[in-house]
Amino acid sequence: MYPDKLQQSIIEILEDLKSKDIFILDTRSYTDLFDKMIIVTSSSNRHGRAIANNLYKTKDKLNKSIKIEGIENSEWIIVDFGDIVVHIMQKESRDFYDLESLWNR
Repeated sequence: MYPDKLQQSIIEILEDLKSKDIFILDTRSYTDLFDKMIIVTSSSNRHGRAIANNLYKTKDKLNKSIKIEGIENSEWIIVDFGDIVVHIMQKESRDFYDLESLWNR
């Protein structure tokens, strides 16, 4: 699956699950590890886990291997699709770490 189609599928899932403040950053000029970073805000631990689990359930449809980190405490969950890394963060964590400013120089 091409990265743009992968991104579109991920965004559709995030929007369906009412993720807030979806931010997409092209990271190709910063790193060779992945092409895009998507940062979203979840409203609670349960909401964050639901988003991560639904992204994981689409692995066969998206034909991608998916790795998830941080689902235990759910304040900051990383879902790694290889080409795209999704950060699911609660508002407090997102404000504190401010990944948008850190990566978007």
